[in-house]
Amino acid sequence: MVMSCIEEHKDLTVYLDGDAELRGSLRDTDTDDYDVGVTLRHPVELEGDWYEEHIEIAKYVNAGVIFFRPTEATTKFLERWDVLTDEIGNDQMALNKLTCPDYYPEIGSVVEIDGVRVKYFAGEQYNYYYFKELKSTGVKIMHFKGTVRDLYPLAWHTRFYLNLLISAKKIFSVFRAKR
Repeated sequence: MVMSCIEEHKDLTVYLDGDAELRGSLRDTDTDDYDVGVTLRHPVELEGDWYEEHIEIAKYVNAGVIFFRPTEATTKFLERWDVLTDEIGNDQMALNKLTCPDYYPEIGSVVEIDGVRVKYFAGEQYNYYYFKELKSTGVKIMHFKGTVRDLYPLAWHTRFYLNLLISAKKIFSVFRAKR
């Protein structure tokens, strides 16, 4: 599907999971310094039992939002991703194997991996599913996946409640730190 869009339109193609919602302009992602753009998981997600148990699949990026530039390197990447997904049986794991260096990359950085320029976008802005951890100011894409699926559609009163929850967590963490 992505390849046919790129071939037909010869323009930036953005893949969104079916449970993702566009909330703002993506013009700022349309730059020519990369072939494939992925969204980095926020550091709050890179700790705990769940992450340790799923690190091989989850690593640093989430497959729910991906940016594809119409380049030859992108075409080769998509072919490799398709083959690796079939071999492994998991598109998320295959994407991480193809786009993650051995370290957590900086947001906005571009790393060349196997001839593909991979750009790392902020997950909290372009693949936001941190409804209970981070405020949603400036979010361009919301992703209602897994445990936050029941928050869709995000009504004003739900957003208000979540902002209160996040503020309360911050206040409690300050009190815990002072003990």
